[in-house]
Amino acid sequence: MTPSASQLIRTSINVQELIVQALMTENREDIYHAAKIDPHTAAELGLGQIWSLVNYLLATHRDWLPEWARTTRKVQAA
Repeated sequence: MTPSASQLIRTSINVQELIVQALMTENREDIYHAAKIDPHTAAELGLGQIWSLVNYLLATHRDWLPEWARTTRKVQAA
């Protein structure tokens, strides 16, 4: 059984909803979770690589991010 178009779109919406949730609750962990459930990211990278990528992106774009989202410490999956 192949997934329907709405099921495929839902996978992207889930990622977007987590990012919105991160912004509304100011919870950086949701940014990491969104990256982990993104289908393309998960297909290309392992969990450790995803955490490193998010850390890199947060550090690189810190001037564009709100204070709560800026990288001040390394966060690693348990």
